[in-house]
Amino acid sequence: MIMGTTGTEKSYLIKTIRQKLHEMAGSVSDSPVLVIAPTGVAAFNINRLTIHSTLSIPIRNPKNLNLDNVRLRQAFPENSKEPFRGRSIILLGDFGQLPPVLDVPMFSKNTSLNKNSNKGNSKEQKEFCDILLRMRDGENSFEDWKILSTRFEENLNQQKRERFSDAVFILTTWNDVDKVNIEKLRSLNQPVAKILAIHTGGNEAKKASSDVAKGLEPQLLLAKGARVMLTANLWTKGGLVNGSMETVHDIMFKNQGPLSLPAAVFVKFNAYEGPTITSTGDNVVPIVPIKRSWEGKSGTICSRQQVPLYLAWAITVHKSQGLTLSKAKIDIGSKEFAAGLTFVTVSCVRSLSDIYFRQFTFDRLQRIKNSSRLQERKVEEERLTSRIGR
Repeated sequence: MIMGTTGTEKSYLIKTIRQKLHEMAGSVSDSPVLVIAPTGVAAFNINRLTIHSTLSIPIRNPKNLNLDNVRLRQAFPENSKEPFRGRSIILLGDFGQLPPVLDVPMFSKNTSLNKNSNKGNSKEQKEFCDILLRMRDGENSFEDWKILSTRFEENLNQQKRERFSDAVFILTTWNDVDKVNIEKLRSLNQPVAKILAIHTGGNEAKKASSDVAKGLEPQLLLAKGARVMLTANLWTKGGLVNGSMETVHDIMFKNQGPLSLPAAVFVKFNAYEGPTITSTGDNVVPIVPIKRSWEGKSGTICSRQQVPLYLAWAITVHKSQGLTLSKAKIDIGSKEFAAGLTFVTVSCVRSLSDIYFRQFTFDRLQRIKNSSRLQERKVEEERLTSRIGR
């Protein structure tokens, strides 16, 4: 297990290890080595596929959060008494990041529930990285807060504020995210398409959140020029991954009517690496409705059919995890309601100058260390460190 926090070149290390193992195997095409990642964004960063795609695991049901662990048991039943069923495993990550949605951290005792690098080596970037490392463990000093406060909204001049006029706004609650997105949508002065999902499973399906419906929203409001985020891994190698943020180019309906889904929403993806529908090389890709199913509380099979997009001028902290943004407006909220929330939010950019903060107090930073999950994580890291030293 290799743990490395932000800016420690985890992606670069993965690629280096992969290359060496392929050399040892004697062939890339016939190599027995698999390199997989838990999310589409992470997989795209290392030029590989997701865990679910590689192991043919269906998108997990909220009632069955441990399905990922079943695959090795099925593939290698003869090694049922060995860890990971006899496979050699290298795990890379950071316990300081947010826990998975609808799940608990791997270090929890309660089981009831760059491209290659983010940071550089300049004096300013090293100072920022040191602040982040202390933030990760809830150990920020008053001097850290004073440095961060130089990026508060009221401490930036007009020119610096204008630089962030098109920056992604990262917020801690869905209500705040929705307010920003609706305001931005209105400012486009474009006709707005109201797109209602098609459901089976009655009211339970209609009322299900996007987390339960596996990334699909019950209702979308879209317009030309809207900034959107893709909520499904459509083609990882090409860059069409969950978390990609780009702009709506056009919307095409086959039939008109209050229950009609669009035939396609045409989105311009700057990082896309595949064929497009135009000859101008502007990376416009049609995103069509998809269908997701899940088991409801009563045992009923529910489904939702919808375009896998949502407005993304503003996003939640969980949606920002794994992203590297050129600049961001950030509101860390009034409390640390999930261990790692502040650290993940602030570490999505490469330098302090890429942040525009809403004001927060030094006491808000101090309260990070009160998180019980943070204490559990520290205990587990100490346990792992002690085992390494043996």
